[in-house]
Amino acid sequence: MEIFFRNYKDLFTYEACVRAQLENNKKWKKKVSVLPKGQSWARDGWLTDSKWSEEDFIFHGWQKRRLNKQAFASWKLPFLSTKFNMSLCGTNSYIENWKYNRTFARNPSEIRAELDTIITLNDNEYYKEKQNAREILANLTKNELIWHNSSISSSNK
Repeated sequence: MEIFFRNYKDLFTYEACVRAQLENNKKWKKKVSVLPKGQSWARDGWLTDSKWSEEDFIFHGWQKRRLNKQAFASWKLPFLSTKFNMSLCGTNSYIENWKYNRTFARNPSEIRAELDTIITLNDNEYYKEKQNAREILANLTKNELIWHNSSISSSNK
């Protein structure tokens, strides 16, 4: 039975399930830390329409096919150029490769406010999907027990 990966909602349900397991399972709690949303090093640039602040470190999910498109997870190039001088990369002049389009630069508090709104909406969805995941797991467990009991009954005949 296929359960996940038919669409983004299914993927989100799966992520909620995995996140819940990592947060609640004592075995994993000692080995894995799940950072709260908005407190990691990387984020999707499309969440803020490619706007960024000096507090951003890495944007994730830049797919060329989504650049300047009207589609989910689209993004705009925050640089003035796509040409990089690779010979500068190992030098003190490396920063010359990163000429930002300042129209995307924002105050950190503005970006934080946008992200906090998204996080709140996302957390509400997470709790719904976490419940969804519990129901899916309960049904899988129930079906597994039924299958297990029926195979025991068959072998006893």
